[in-house]
Amino acid sequence: MQIKLIQRKDIDSQKWDACVCQNGHGIIYGLSWFLDCLTESSWSAFIIEDYRAVLPFYPKTKYFIPYISQPVLCRYFQVYGDTSAEAMLISFALNYFKTHSFKTNINIRLYTKPDWESVISYEEKFFQQLSLEPVYVDLEGKFDRNTKRNLRHANTCFIEISNSDEMSNLEFIFEHDPSAYLKHHRNAVTKICRAAIERKVGYFLIATTHSKVVGVSFFIEYGQEILFLLNAMNPEGRQYNVSFAAIDHIIKIHAGSGKILDFGGSSIQNIARRNLGFGSDTISYRHYFKSFLQ
Repeated sequence: MQIKLIQRKDIDSQKWDACVCQNGHGIIYGLSWFLDCLTESSWSAFIIEDYRAVLPFYPKTKYFIPYISQPVLCRYFQVYGDTSAEAMLISFALNYFKTHSFKTNINIRLYTKPDWESVISYEEKFFQQLSLEPVYVDLEGKFDRNTKRNLRHANTCFIEISNSDEMSNLEFIFEHDPSAYLKHHRNAVTKICRAAIERKVGYFLIATTHSKVVGVSFFIEYGQEILFLLNAMNPEGRQYNVSFAAIDHIIKIHAGSGKILDFGGSSIQNIARRNLGFGSDTISYRHYFKSFLQ
């Protein structure tokens, strides 16, 4: 099978998205419009035959030095389409990165156990997801004691959750992002939220108490996936643990739908503990990295 390296400008978006949508999981991260927003349409891909299988990646240059990066808010890449080509395509890509880039930082999710030796160092990373196939009463039965306690606390604080497609809500997220990470990537974050809302697959969840906004989240729903993309709380919202109320709101609405709630992470212990408290499963992916010294 012939593998071709193709730049974004030469990729057929219709064929690309049709290939991506063949897969059951991770679809959102591979959609052409999603990648366009996060990379300013400068991503590339390895493609087998006529979009039989594809693997996107994000090549960049600094001072004319080439390197491979992972776009902000795109947790991982993966092989889309014919997954029987996964080992061959990823092995080909890693060998290419080793010889053609000064530095590599890329996340890849594997669906089969690799039978090849990686030519680039890697570490395991993790995220959580929850199957929403059961009805709510069954899902709620798997919440741990801490989750149930936080939800009761939110109820006693009169936390209300509502939907909104107003982009002005994004300012709350920028203002209350404790790491300032999102502010640094303001342009890409704004683009992805606007694009998702325009396509009617994205929305904000607003947490209020006594008509005062204390938390804002952003979700993307596409196919059978619900991606918890952004979340921010002010000090009052953190005190009330309103993120628990927002997640529970999503679970109640979609319980019994068979969809997958992707928590958006995390390898961060506290966030992972919150996600696992809802009965979610932990999924692994690989962070491949190489510097000029390797």
